[in-house]
Order: sequence, then C-alpha cells, then structure tokens
Amino acid sequence: MNKSDSIMRSLFDDLEPEPDPLWGNRLNELARERDRMNQKPYGRQDRPTTAEPVILDWQETKEAMREAIERCDEHAAPDWKETFYNCLVHVATSEESFTADHVWDRLSKLPRIPHTSDNRAAGGVILRAQRKGVIRLRQGVCEKSKRKHCHGMLISVYDSLVYGKQPQEIPAYG
Repeated sequence: MNKSDSIMRSLFDDLEPEPDPLWGNRLNELARERDRMNQKPYGRQDRPTTAEPVILDWQETKEAMREAIERCDEHAAPDWKETFYNCLVHVATSEESFTADHVWDRLSKLPRIPHTSDNRAAGGVILRAQRKGVIRLRQGVCEKSKRKHCHGMLISVYDSLVYGKQPQEIPAYG
C-alpha cells in the first residue's frame, strides 16, 4: 500500500460498507433510524410546545358538532344517505329501541351498498330521522358498540317512534 492509498482510505473511512446482498442498505437505514429515535426528547420537538387552553363551553361544542355533521352530510353521496335512511327506517319499524350498530348491521346485509366518501355522514341521516319524527334519542342511555373498529366506544340508544308501522307510512328521506 502506497502513501496515496492510505490518504484516500483515511478520507473515505466513514463510507458505508457494501450493501448486504439480501437486505441491501435497509439494515443501515434501520440502525440510523433507531439511533435517531433514541435521542432525547424521543422524537419530540427541541422546545416544548404550549398547549392550547381547553375550552369547556357547551354552546361552542354544540356549534362545532353541528358544523361537522353538516360538512359530512354535504359531501356524502345522496344515494348512500337515502340507503342508510331506509335501513334506519327498517330497523325502527322492527325494534322498539336500537343503536347505530343495528342500522350498520342492516346496511351490511344489502346486496349492493352505495359508496360514500365518509361514513360519518350517518350522523346527518340520524339527525334527519329525528327531525322527521322517526326516532328519538334516549337521554342519558348509551351502550358499547359491537363494531370492531369502534373499540367498544359508547354509542347512543334511540327509541323508535314508528315501531310496528309499515315502511310506506314513514316519511321519505328527501
């Protein structure tokens, strides 16, 4: 080894080794990522962020909820909303009380379900059913959801105001 080789080698000592034939450079990337994640403050910003003050105002909460429901309802597919409403009516005519889980279960049994961009639009359909006198929210009563992706969260229970009636007697969605 001559002098120029030793100088060149010292310049490039920190070069990465040849990639592994099976893993390529992925092992090196994982090691760098692990080192980065283990640095304090563990992926957080260098400076602590100031939290926004918590606002406990029922009127503002109701307004924000109304706006969110309207936004989802505006962007949902009209045929999906009508199909969901028809499923809700079907459940309301056959059950004295029920949850949204019952409506989702009925919807899942349909042969063809229209597509919508956001399933949260169900809230707008449920509110419309309340305004039309099809259902009434049972105040202070909740059940755990049985839908897997809801992780057992509490959901509202509704009383049917059309139990035992024929679906033709119920106001249409529109």
